[in-house]
Amino acid sequence: MYATRPDDPEAWTGREQIVEHWIAGRDEPGEWTFDWKLLGVDGGRAFVQGRTDYRGDSRSYDNLWIIQLTGDGRATAFTEWYMPRT
Repeated sequence: MYATRPDDPEAWTGREQIVEHWIAGRDEPGEWTFDWKLLGVDGGRAFVQGRTDYRGDSRSYDNLWIIQLTGDGRATAFTEWYMPRT
């Protein structure tokens, strides 16, 4: 499951649907930069803070990801929060 916001009623499910949505909304290489840091891990849940900056305009976003992982490190759920930087 991939939710593009915490209360997303239409979260993407399954690898094929997630890949389809990522490709449809992709940004071209070189149009953006992304920096991130791992905030912590609690059992099988990881917390990541990021920042996305787009070149050529002033769009920048703060990101927070919560990722649920299996014992072998595969993600079973991914929820993101992103908000424009002002």
